[in-house]
Amino acid sequence: MILIIGGTSEGEEIYERLKDKYELYLSVATESGKKLYASKDLIMGRMNKDGFKDFILKNNIDMIIDASHPFAVEVTKNASEAAKEMNIKYLRYARSVLDYEEKDNIVRVPSYEAAFKYIDTLKDKEENFLFTTGSNRIKDFEKVKGKNRFIYRVLPSAESIKVCDDNHIEMKNIIAQMGPFTLEENVALINRYDIKYLVSKESGKVGGTDAKLDACLQTNIICVIITREEENAMHSIDELINYVEANYGRFI
Repeated sequence: MILIIGGTSEGEEIYERLKDKYELYLSVATESGKKLYASKDLIMGRMNKDGFKDFILKNNIDMIIDASHPFAVEVTKNASEAAKEMNIKYLRYARSVLDYEEKDNIVRVPSYEAAFKYIDTLKDKEENFLFTTGSNRIKDFEKVKGKNRFIYRVLPSAESIKVCDDNHIEMKNIIAQMGPFTLEENVALINRYDIKYLVSKESGKVGGTDAKLDACLQTNIICVIITREEENAMHSIDELINYVEANYGRFI
């Protein structure tokens, strides 16, 4: 039995390509992640390391394929440690880190905490910021808003809207849309809201990071990128599928 950790478009593709050949469970953390799939083998909810270990034991899991988001670091840590302690095979698929030129209007920060500190230095700017980092850290960003207007582009899901509502975000400052977005769509949004700073995670080409960077360059605004390290992982879905098909029998 294989456990696939999904919640990404790549996780969906991996599941679709393996579902007719192997017994699978598919794990997602949220309701919005659940809506990506139509699977009777779907389980929803966040698991810590002990939760993964318990699931592995109860469901005779032989292999974990982790295709979670590159910024879901706790999920990856918990799953990999659980697999190691339970002596089962763990495979990580991760999007490659984008290779892009250094530009004066691209500000690279190594973490959310560094992003908060940088944005806090801009609190008297009275400018419009567009956040494309999801809803998880809205509460923390709001603490450094100062005199600026913060606009959040989030998933059109009940969870995301609730986070906005819980943090008293006005409706005019919520853009609830499903990405990824094209260069033209990002440029249009930047111009419509007179954005001067765009904040993004480095989520790879699949996550639309390249289109956001290009939009910032085209409109000459500041792009604040929360960076990440390249993971020791497979970066090709074909490579991962081929490995599973060639080797899964060894791990049963």
